[in-house]
Amino acid sequence: MKRYAVILFVLAAAARADVMPTSSNEDSRIGIVRVSRQEIIRLQSAPGTDLTLLFPRGEHIQQVTLADPNVWHASVTGEQDAMVLSPLRSADAVAMTVRTDRRGYEFALTASARGINPYLIRMESQDVASNAFKPKPGSIPGVGGTYKLFGRRELYPSSVHDDGHKMYLEWDASQPIPAIFSRDALGREQMVDGYMRDGIFTLDRLYSELVFRIDKAEAHALLVTRKAKS
Repeated sequence: MKRYAVILFVLAAAARADVMPTSSNEDSRIGIVRVSRQEIIRLQSAPGTDLTLLFPRGEHIQQVTLADPNVWHASVTGEQDAMVLSPLRSADAVAMTVRTDRRGYEFALTASARGINPYLIRMESQDVASNAFKPKPGSIPGVGGTYKLFGRRELYPSSVHDDGHKMYLEWDASQPIPAIFSRDALGREQMVDGYMRDGIFTLDRLYSELVFRIDKAEAHALLVTRKAKS
């Protein structure tokens, strides 16, 4: 059955155009995929490195089908507007279909350490203007950048912003402040150094992704746009 599904995927791919991510202007490790029809979207990540997919605003993932779950693991976030792909071993062109409440997507996933692999893919729709990426509620625009929050809402900071040099995080007085980690392009985490000043947790540098964690609960803040310097 699995072999039959792969053959059908290969035949379908031959009749469709391929779409590859393009690099975002604000970070070369953030990829953008603009889709207008039923193209095959080709993505690559290195084994052991998570790849996050953000779907267009207003879309919610309903079903994910992987041709070979022994090669890739897929997990959908709690808000169902993003998913995390984890390649388990090297392999070429593993088929994956994702159906949202608005449309279907076809992917060909390659697990390889070759080249520079993005850690975040932003899906943008070309054929429906309202589906173009915009920050959702909980994505907080700041002086320097806009950040998207997902994961456990209980851990969300009430404010995330930066001034182009430092980051500033705030939590409501009723919230416990979680442990804060940065995550690099290889998926490696490192606890960040910061300090409290007038109730604001300040980081002395900018990060593209932060992870907030208490025990097994976690949330994320991802940089999605960076304002151009004037």
